[in-house]
Amino acid sequence: TLSRILGIGAPYGVSYTIEEDPPKELPEPLNVTFFTLDGKHTSDLPQSGVFTARSEKEALLVTETPLSLYDNLSFEFETKIFAKVIELTDKGVRVRFTSR
Repeated sequence: TLSRILGIGAPYGVSYTIEEDPPKELPEPLNVTFFTLDGKHTSDLPQSGVFTARSEKEALLVTETPLSLYDNLSFEFETKIFAKVIELTDKGVRVRFTSR
């Protein structure tokens, strides 16, 4: 699995800098409903959790649902928003939004 490329060495000498946009703590947790994805198939059972921090590209999800690194999720808001688990921390699960 190729997850992140930051540069290509000689003879090209190309590098890429990732702009960090860490989630900022929300004044109040935001209740969310989400589904886990297996390939293109969405689970039938809705899961619940809360976002405790959020940025434009990421969020910190607290849930009792067991999740693994690189799991794909679908959140139900006014529209579906897809995300990938990018880090498991003691404060929650960090997800990166991948598409809307």
